[in-house]
Amino acid sequence: DMFIIAQKDIYRDLYIMPALDECSKLGFETIVSALIFIDTIVQHGGGTDADSFYSIIQKTKQSLGQWQDYSEAIFLDKFLYERSKVLLNPANKETAKEWADSIGRYHALKSILASNNPNLAKNINYIVFGDNYAIAGTTASTAKNIIGFLALFSLSYYFINKTNFV
Repeated sequence: DMFIIAQKDIYRDLYIMPALDECSKLGFETIVSALIFIDTIVQHGGGTDADSFYSIIQKTKQSLGQWQDYSEAIFLDKFLYERSKVLLNPANKETAKEWADSIGRYHALKSILASNNPNLAKNINYIVFGDNYAIAGTTASTAKNIIGFLALFSLSYYFINKTNFV
């Protein structure tokens, strides 16, 4: 169906490719990096406002100082922390309630990062709003696997929280 193809193309162009490009610019090569960046750009957008994906990256770099001296995992941990601050206190107050309600996304991504499974080769277990989820590990680090995992992650969040996804 042409409508579904168009949706996939837009999702790829607006979210997947910019997130993967940023991973590449930072020298990040793991699936968990892509997962965190894709989820963030979907929710926060790729614009230039204070709550955007790119703004969170800049805040992360500023807070780490010589950010290039840190591992990918440390950068991502700090990135998630900076994202949580935006979720709980956004510059755009119109998003405040929805984003505060979505803090479960942060907790789920934080637990996935802490699992020391950077390419999601092993089974993934995460909690969203108190409910446990498990997804079988991926066998290859491809964009298709990232998209599939993100879709499952995003859907579980959406149906548990029952708020607008973005």
